[in-house]
Amino acid sequence: MRHFRIKTIILKHCGYDAGPHPRLSWLALRLSASLLTGFIPSLLASTQSNYLDHRADSDWSITEPRGEVVEVDFTTDEGTWMSVDISPNGQWMVFDLLGHIYRVSATGGQAECLTQDSGIALNFHPRISPNGQSIAFVSDRAGQNNLWQMDIDGSMPQIVFEDAVSRITSPTWMSDGSAIVAVREFPTYSIHRRSARIWSFPLNQPSRIPEQIVGQPSGVQSYWPSVSADGQHLYYMHATFAEPLHGMQRYQHVRRLELASGRIEAITVPEGKEFYKAEGPTELAPELSPDGRWLAFARRIDGGRLSYRGHEIRGRTALWIRDLHSGEERLLADPITFDMQNAHGMKNLRVLPGYSWDKQSRSLVYSQGGALRRVWLEDGRIEKIPFTARVRRTASQQARSTHDIDDQPFESRFIRWPDLSPDGGTVVFEAAGWIWKLSLPNGRPEKLIRGTTGLVNQFMPAISPNGKDVAFVSWDDFEMGLLWRAPLTGGKARQVSKSAARYLYPAWSGDGQSIVVLRSSGASAEGLAGGAMVRYDLVSIDRDGAETVLQQSAPPLVSHAGPDGRRFQLESRDQVDVQPFLAQGITPPDSHSVMISYAAGHPAQRQEHLRFPAATEAAPSPDGEWVAYREEHGIYLTQLQRAGAVYRPEQPLVWTGPDNPAEAIKEDPRQGVERLSEAGGIYLR
Repeated sequence: MRHFRIKTIILKHCGYDAGPHPRLSWLALRLSASLLTGFIPSLLASTQSNYLDHRADSDWSITEPRGEVVEVDFTTDEGTWMSVDISPNGQWMVFDLLGHIYRVSATGGQAECLTQDSGIALNFHPRISPNGQSIAFVSDRAGQNNLWQMDIDGSMPQIVFEDAVSRITSPTWMSDGSAIVAVREFPTYSIHRRSARIWSFPLNQPSRIPEQIVGQPSGVQSYWPSVSADGQHLYYMHATFAEPLHGMQRYQHVRRLELASGRIEAITVPEGKEFYKAEGPTELAPELSPDGRWLAFARRIDGGRLSYRGHEIRGRTALWIRDLHSGEERLLADPITFDMQNAHGMKNLRVLPGYSWDKQSRSLVYSQGGALRRVWLEDGRIEKIPFTARVRRTASQQARSTHDIDDQPFESRFIRWPDLSPDGGTVVFEAAGWIWKLSLPNGRPEKLIRGTTGLVNQFMPAISPNGKDVAFVSWDDFEMGLLWRAPLTGGKARQVSKSAARYLYPAWSGDGQSIVVLRSSGASAEGLAGGAMVRYDLVSIDRDGAETVLQQSAPPLVSHAGPDGRRFQLESRDQVDVQPFLAQGITPPDSHSVMISYAAGHPAQRQEHLRFPAATEAAPSPDGEWVAYREEHGIYLTQLQRAGAVYRPEQPLVWTGPDNPAEAIKEDPRQGVERLSEAGGIYLR
């Protein structure tokens, strides 16, 4: 809460007011950037420099339920995402289930809850000490995910390390039981990131304090510590961020740290400079066998698939082992729980449920498919370990707000894709999934297609050149989309396209005899969202449904009809990924966009017209003399000059001809660019 208050004060100081219509001027943005640049790092540095001195509010009971309490009590023989560990004598196991830690015989049976007295706290990631007398685990009963330990029977719980800012995951023990090694995750300057480092927390040694073993302040992740039985080496998973706002990682691999010398070496090959590939052979979750010969780890099966409740899921995680003497690897268990290594870093505590070796290095215990299992190294045999556990949880009242949704008429506060009839007397637009028409200047909106229930999702209306018909597209998550036309005067819609697909941006040809539309074979339940990576074809469909492909693999851009049958569209050039530049405090390189046109059916015969520094939308006038465009949320008008240059497709940014495209610089008064909007605008026609 303290951080949110600080942000509020800064924004108000810079002129930002969170009222119904907040505005932050360009000058205020520049001022706020200067203030934040100097203030935030020093503020966070002072906040983060005192990790060991945070205290919970003594007036607030963390483990006491609040509001209308709900009691949950049931018995189960399965669980999800259970971390499990086996005792040194091989006789019993501990595992976590729904925020409690349980103990059960290694052969299965009735599980005993060890943390039932912790109130509403969450307890997880149990790990048994080398002498079998204690359990290290993580609990938030002090207000944060801190490191705790308790006796083997669940008695005498005590906190090992308390910090209100950073959080602990994945504890394990030093081989002599003198310390607990765990991952300590620190917040960073971006709320989407965490810095994960491995720390050692000494036990019963007043002269020693917790210390960092491996890790860096930002951008590097060190997860899943595993200590060798001789106490000389630490195995762990290393990764770096692909970019600040992604949870996806790169350079992910297993490393080994020599504790005495600090020497680090790669055990598996680091992932290359490309972004992390979900199907790739990236290793994670290393567990070293007690005899030091075998390294168990998880890895996804290349091209693997999972079937879950009738749905096919891309990706499948398996358990592997490597012989550290010979380097030979083999598949041990397939599948195991599907990992979360490419999930967002804020949404998971560890990439896999915890698993462990038995003391003799003959088998591993793990959880998969709702069950506890044991896999034997000798023959790969997998045994299910049956258990039953009584789950008793006390839940506080959920903090939530309710909203009543009635079926009364409402006023739509947002319309899209308005289009004006040639005589200027009627405008059509989309609102709430229907196409509406409105007679100007004082008419009332009415549905274009009355009484229909089968076309609930209607989008992107376009009026024909003669003003008689309206083309639009539809979408259904199950039936996909179609292209339609309907009389502007109202009436029954007629299906134009013969096949279902995703259709975008319908536009009439100059003579009104056909409709040009983008069609994608990559349609899915994501509807019209789509993306630049989805394949589209630019298709012309006449009144009888006959189709002509004008351009294959067309970019998903709005296409406008111009004079002489030409098609106009705005294309972006020199697009760069700005995040790496912003992360380093460097201004990204400029990008720009170009208004191009080409003869219908001949996309290679391209002509450049105008170059804009930052336009994101543009629409030419029907006579080709003017162009309206959107730049920095404003709407502008300028002449659509025709350059003599022709773009050479095989060489980007290379033109042939007497001159290059003219530039439309709205800040240059000599160019006569006129601003049309006072506050902004979108959906130009």
